[in-house]
Amino acid sequence: MNGLSGLFTAWQLFLRKPGAISGLDNTVDTAKFSFRAAFYAFPFYWLMVGIGPEAVASTRGLLQTTLIHAVFYFLIWTMWPLVMWHLSRLVNKRDRFFRYLAAYNWSMVIQAAIWLASSAIILGFGLTGSAARMTTVLTICIVVLYHIHILREGLELGVMPAAALAGFKLILYQILLGTHQAALLQPPSP
Repeated sequence: MNGLSGLFTAWQLFLRKPGAISGLDNTVDTAKFSFRAAFYAFPFYWLMVGIGPEAVASTRGLLQTTLIHAVFYFLIWTMWPLVMWHLSRLVNKRDRFFRYLAAYNWSMVIQAAIWLASSAIILGFGLTGSAARMTTVLTICIVVLYHIHILREGLELGVMPAAALAGFKLILYQILLGTHQAALLQPPSP
């Protein structure tokens, strides 16, 4: 397994190619290796930070802003895997967890690229109001549907359990994102 094969598998899953999940082993080593996807996604994330509205609106200095973004980035890579480790037992799919985690981690690179493209469209076309919100809603739909597919393939879940888990992940992510943005906008301590 190398990074390019992980990305290729994630892309094949995005395209919904039958059997794409077989490109990933269901092992601890494959899951651990997949966290290297964080390095592949990092440039997309920092470009998004650079063109996103929270970069402009931050009331903090450069060092504090950078540290807040770094903590957020760490949390988006660790929060869901930890939650899903426990949820996989509840849905009786712990035996498939490592393959799912590897697929999910590699998919985060594709998801970051999708979010960057969405931000670039909003910024590039000067979208505001309803047009910007609709672009964001469309992006959320694409990312959530992609995650549902990964849950179905990786954990062999039905549509409704996969949709429920993807919805739960979206809610957790929104809470984390709100906390991240609040930390950026909070006035610095004297």
